[in-house]
Amino acid sequence: MSLAKTCKVWISLLLSASLAWPASANTSYTYSHGGNDIYEMVVVSDKADTAAAPGIYRIKKMSGESDALLLGNVLGLSRGYKGVLAYASHSSGSDSAHDILSVVEGRLVLLNHNTGPRTAKSYLQLGGVKSDWVAHDILHGGKVEIPLITSLDDIRVAQGSYIHSTKVPNGATLFLVSVKSHSPLGTGLTFGFLVEAGSGNKSPVKVVDGKAWVIGYDFMDEPALERLLSSPNSGGEEAMVYAPSVIAKFKNQLGRLTDSPAAQVWADQISRFQKYLRDGLKDGGKTSVEEMAMGVPELAFTTRNEHLSQFPLETVLEHAEQYIGQSFDPNSGTFRLVSTEPGNISTITMGRRELRFLSADELEGAVIAKVQIDRDPKTSKFLLKRENDGMDEADQGQAESTGETHSSYIFFSHGTPTLLTRSTSSTRKDFQAIPILAPELVPTDAISFTRRFVKINGHPYQAFLVLRKKARAEKNEVHLILMSD
Repeated sequence: MSLAKTCKVWISLLLSASLAWPASANTSYTYSHGGNDIYEMVVVSDKADTAAAPGIYRIKKMSGESDALLLGNVLGLSRGYKGVLAYASHSSGSDSAHDILSVVEGRLVLLNHNTGPRTAKSYLQLGGVKSDWVAHDILHGGKVEIPLITSLDDIRVAQGSYIHSTKVPNGATLFLVSVKSHSPLGTGLTFGFLVEAGSGNKSPVKVVDGKAWVIGYDFMDEPALERLLSSPNSGGEEAMVYAPSVIAKFKNQLGRLTDSPAAQVWADQISRFQKYLRDGLKDGGKTSVEEMAMGVPELAFTTRNEHLSQFPLETVLEHAEQYIGQSFDPNSGTFRLVSTEPGNISTITMGRRELRFLSADELEGAVIAKVQIDRDPKTSKFLLKRENDGMDEADQGQAESTGETHSSYIFFSHGTPTLLTRSTSSTRKDFQAIPILAPELVPTDAISFTRRFVKINGHPYQAFLVLRKKARAEKNEVHLILMSD
């Protein structure tokens, strides 16, 4: 072979080798937090400044040298984005392992300074083959596959409350993530998870229960994710969020109560809040978020229980010193009749309609009975009698107030009369619902009733006299109801 040919062969081989050499096409970026350089991120680039392979490297604080933690293509590295979606450690001092969220090879990963190529399960990858970190639907619990993330435009992250409880004694921070994923269910997936705080700089990364929970099926930007995290009840021992899937399910349950005007107003209230979660406030601040959030269920992330802070009430009887209303719990399907002081009621206005609320704490002590009262004026009626009212008639809105310790009630629901009362000698607050077996009584009758305490064979009874007034030419009817006291 001639010298010229030999030189051409060697030149060709050198060119081929230089094109295949990864060090000639990699660039590094330094991620800093709390004034310290923590990670070096390496990406394939035509601006070569490092011999390291693409991936995430730990920067040693004392020497400044770098060790490989996780090799692979880190999504979106640039001067403006150093590869970290969120710094996930609760502290950033010398005792911190520096947990971070990043996207490597299209997958969301959680890692820290204790991650290593030779350390099994030293980082968490959400989704993919043999992943230890899996997403589940918050309603039915089934697994949900998170799609590959190919652009930073397709993912958004928001940080929520830090909590500390017996379930997470070291503490944990809530994160919400939304990724684009077009499907029949919506424009993406929105999910959350709790990153446990480590007990020191040697702690591995850990997610509470090892799961992410999908709470919605639409892509949401950062402001929308922040609105999901805006619950005033979040923090302390529980991270509360407004979960779109939970709210939609709740509204659908209300929609089935077509015979309840209050349920329909409640559903409208929730629709208004759903619009706020998507678009923010659009009325120039005329409506407060606190008002719109009344009656909207929240999700407790550690227990995954639904929580209602306030229950709407349908007014049954209202006057200066007593408010009687009916509430409904869509989760249990239970109607509850409650009696409370008017000052405990919160009222908001929706257009020309008003919706009244009672806090969940007040509601528990205000329940009279678990009964449903028909609110159709043609078939319903509600009467109140208090123990010290004597023989005076007590009709709707006409009862004089002498205290409610031993109040009794008669109501018509769907045309059927029922007596509500309780023992005066018992400490129990539960009322008994006693059907009045008098089919001739109808809501349109002029009805009054009174109560007397009698003894029969030495045993105490409550005697209720129900008076039905007839036309002048006819005699009035009196019905007697005895209840053991």
